[in-house]
This record gives sequence, structure tokens and C-alpha cells, in this order.
Amino acid sequence: SSGINAEWPLRPGIYNSMSTGLYKEPNLTPYVRYCVSMAVRNPTGVGPFSEEHCNRTKSAIAPAPELREVSTAADHSVIEITHPDPPKGLLVTYNVTFMDDPSNYEKRDFAVEGELKQNINISDLNSHTTYTFLVSAINSVGMVGFPQEIMVTTLESVPEAAPLL
Repeated sequence: SSGINAEWPLRPGIYNSMSTGLYKEPNLTPYVRYCVSMAVRNPTGVGPFSEEHCNRTKSAIAPAPELREVSTAADHSVIEITHPDPPKGLLVTYNVTFMDDPSNYEKRDFAVEGELKQNINISDLNSHTTYTFLVSAINSVGMVGFPQEIMVTTLESVPEAAPLL
């Protein structure tokens, strides 16, 4: 769970024998800057507030992006990626793994571009081959999001030579 730890000095002999206290607030929203200021209360009243302490919660992993095949040729495929709602963190890269069988795969990274959607062009594919593409978003702290899968079959290429008669 997301949370933030705040540490502050205590006055020994007045509150207890510890020199610092630790307070954890659970279930905070990822990638949000929180600021706290604390005061101590006793039966006589409330003491002065501390200086403000600010910290940003860590980012969370991104949900899976939506994928759609835009066009396919014999040697490449264009896939449209609808950016997932970022988990209150900046998405910077899409990691694309593609394979024609589990033992033959390749990985490529594409920078996140555009507001809502972007097209990526995967080139140097074999003709008349079915590929599985796995696409994950990576945020600014390097956390890899949930993958989305799409299958694409490239077209058959034009014959390179005339038939022998």
C-alpha cells in the first residue's frame, strides 16, 4: 500500500525518552506531494506546530494500454496505443515485446508521445507470419505496467523473381 513516513524530533524528558517519532499514514494516492505539520497536545493545551515536512508518494504501475491494429504490410505493422490513465505518475516509454513463437522474440522501446494516442511502427518483420505483441507502459521511476497483448499477421510479400517457364 502507498503511504508516507514522517519523522520529527521530540524533546526528551518532556514527551518521552525517544528523540524521534515515526508516524505512517497508509493508503495515500500515488505520486502526490503531501505536506504535514504536527503539534503535540496535552491536558493543558496544544503546543506550537512544527515546520512543514513535504514528501511525494511513489508512483504506481500503469494499467494496460489499449491496442488496435492500424495497418499491416509484408514487413511491418502499425499499432495504435491508447495511453492508459497514468497512475498519478509520468509515463515515459512503451516496452514492446514481439514474437512469432516463444523462443524467437525481440524487445523495442518507444517514447510516449501525444496526448491520448500514438502510433508505433514495428518494422523488419517476416512476411506471412503471425506475431504476438505485448505492450507495457513504463513510468518515470522505471516501474513496468501491466501488459496488453495483440496478435497481428503480416501480409504475404510480392514474389522477388519471375517464375521459370
